[in-house]
Amino acid sequence: MEKIKSVCTLHYLTKAVVELQNNIQQQFGITMNEAVVLCCIGQAEATAGEIAAGIGMTASATSKVIRTVEGKSLITRRCGDIDHRCMKFRLSEKGLALLQRLKAEELTVPSFIAPLFADCR
Repeated sequence: MEKIKSVCTLHYLTKAVVELQNNIQQQFGITMNEAVVLCCIGQAEATAGEIAAGIGMTASATSKVIRTVEGKSLITRRCGDIDHRCMKFRLSEKGLALLQRLKAEELTVPSFIAPLFADCR
């Protein structure tokens, strides 16, 4: 019986995460992955590799998210000081404003995972 309970719990957790992703999309107009990129860069500057390591995605997946976020004018890129092939990313004014909203506004969290967010408020 315990194995079935674990599968059911995993199912409820997956549903709650999808609901949270949808809430982020509706409230802020970006995906959860895009929000995580903004949080990872923050006030600093980062390379694509640093962003990938920070968010735990593959380089390829991170590159796609970076292109999307850049297309929304939320980040800017520049060539590295020493290696001009190495791109550095930072939040644009629009990206900084959205990051502040992400930090400031209350997000509707599904009740199943709400206890995980208790210390975040």
